[in-house]
This record gives sequence, C-alpha cells and structure tokens, in this order.
Amino acid sequence: MKTDFPLLEYHKRSLVETVNSVEKRKFGSTLSSKLHLSKLKEMKVIDVVYDIQRFIQLAYIVIIGFLQSPRL
Repeated sequence: MKTDFPLLEYHKRSLVETVNSVEKRKFGSTLSSKLHLSKLKEMKVIDVVYDIQRFIQLAYIVIIGFLQSPRL
C-alpha cells in the first residue's frame, strides 16, 4: 500500500461515502432497473434529485438567515 498518499485527497473519499449513505437512506438501497445502462440512468436521476434537494435546503437556510438578521 502507498504510504505517501495525500491526506486531502483521501478525505474526499469520506465525503463521497457520506453522500452515498444519505442517498441510500433517503431513496432506498435497491434499484428497480434490470439493465446496466438503465441502472446508471436511475443513479444519475437520484444524484440530480439529491443535488436539487440539497440546494433547496441550503437556499432556505440562507433566506431564513437574511430574514432573521438585525436591521440597520
């Protein structure tokens, strides 16, 4: 095994694994498609839906933060 692996690169793996875990919990761990190409498309759709959902959550947090900030 390589001992001089950059730590910054390695920690990206934990972020990817976290997203995979969240997607499995939210959308289920099984795919309904039978063909490999269809499974890839289904995973892309799940990824896009997750990204949209995450964007909406972050936008909501930012908007609420601006609305709750003190007025000058």
